[in-house]
Amino acid sequence: MVSTIPQDHLPSRVCYSCVFRWLLFWHQFAELVLIKSLHKRIMQFSGIVSMSTGCFLFTGNHDMVINISGLLAIPAFAGTFTGLYKIK
Repeated sequence: MVSTIPQDHLPSRVCYSCVFRWLLFWHQFAELVLIKSLHKRIMQFSGIVSMSTGCFLFTGNHDMVINISGLLAIPAFAGTFTGLYKIK
C-alpha cells in the first residue's frame, strides 16, 4: 500500500507543527511572568515572530533565517529571564 503523505512534504509538516506549539508557548508564557504589560507584549511579539521565521529553515537562506530568528529572540529571552527572576 502506498503512503498517502508525500514524503517530500513530511519535514515541512513537522516543522509547522512544532512552530505552532512554540507560538502558543510564547503567547501563554508571557501572561504568567510578573513584568509590565508593555514588556509582556514585546516578549510575546518577538517570541512569536522569532518562531514564525522557523518555517523558513528549509529554504536556501538557512543561515540568514537563523540570524534573523536569533536576533528576534533576544527580547523574548530577556523578558523570560526577567520574569523568572521576579517569580523567584
